[in-house]
Amino acid sequence: GNGDEEKTKKYAAAILKCVNRLERMIERFDDYKGILSSKLRPGEINRVIEDALRDAAFLFEERDIEVKVSCVTPSPVVNMDYINLKTAIVNIIQNSVEAMGDKGILEITTSLDDDKAVVEIKDNGVGIEPDEQKKVFHPFQTSRLEGAGLGLKIGRAHV
Repeated sequence: GNGDEEKTKKYAAAILKCVNRLERMIERFDDYKGILSSKLRPGEINRVIEDALRDAAFLFEERDIEVKVSCVTPSPVVNMDYINLKTAIVNIIQNSVEAMGDKGILEITTSLDDDKAVVEIKDNGVGIEPDEQKKVFHPFQTSRLEGAGLGLKIGRAHV
């Protein structure tokens, strides 16, 4: 009857949504494979932060988010894959913005700890449940409807 047709449409739409999500996951997995062949070159960590914030500026539109940046000077020079590191930082900023919603404070600092450059990104968002914190670096781990759950896994590979 008519109810069966509605059910079929509902299931077909759900299946299509899953297929589209899987396609995006596969695309991101292909990006993830590229990490293994990344090339490291000396670069200024503060420049990566500045460029990542510029690329992420659209995330702050229509939101009341205060961005506080404190970078050590002179900027630490480290061996990095600039593009992949910047992408990882943009992804972390995006996670922060989504956790804060329409209002919050995002703090980004760079510092030196002995011979290591340190980048800290903090927000006052909802946080992650303790049992979920253990899983955040696992591939395909996400609590969101959108996204493949690879952002933090990929980001961690660049640190």
